[in-house]
Amino acid sequence: MSTTIVSHGFGMTNQDHWYPYLRDELGAAGHRVRVPQLPEPQAPQADAWLKALTAETAVSPAADTVLVGHSLGGVNVLRLLEKHDVDAEGPYAGVVLVASMAGEVGYDALAGFFEPDFEWPRIRRAARTFRILHAADDPVTGAATGEHIMRFVTELGATATVTATDGHFPSTGASRLQLPEAIRLVNDSVPNCPGIDEREPGAVCLPP
Repeated sequence: MSTTIVSHGFGMTNQDHWYPYLRDELGAAGHRVRVPQLPEPQAPQADAWLKALTAETAVSPAADTVLVGHSLGGVNVLRLLEKHDVDAEGPYAGVVLVASMAGEVGYDALAGFFEPDFEWPRIRRAARTFRILHAADDPVTGAATGEHIMRFVTELGATATVTATDGHFPSTGASRLQLPEAIRLVNDSVPNCPGIDEREPGAVCLPP
């Protein structure tokens, strides 16, 4: 049984939009799912968000855990991976970033989340797989949407799924209660052999 931990977006709670759907659908399939409420979502601080997410991930083995980040929550996941001790704890099973950002998008109040620059090699080493879900018409990444997606692909070796008209999943003022594509990406990230890094020489996955 794997664990999925969701880092929600800016201005949102853990009960908004498709988060309960993700929790219920994956939970019904036998996964442990946690969607922590991050502090002060309307005026978030990078250190506080990272501390809260770090505490949430401490209770499950990285090898059995998929991290999901939505929007600014994805940036929070990247900062977590940046500080993750891979040598001591091993890499996370997978990462799914929904409408997230690979750099600043012009919100001065959120600048602290993007400073200093990301240490991409450390982040890439901290998870086995990276999957991206983004919309071509995302109003947050705007005209630079393609650049954000390609940064994830080139720096993290991510697999990107790009839709045409889904905005920011959702955009401000809209609601989105289901996101089946996120379910698929999480399921694709779940290891066949929990606790085993199948990339390691000699690793053997035996049938149950």
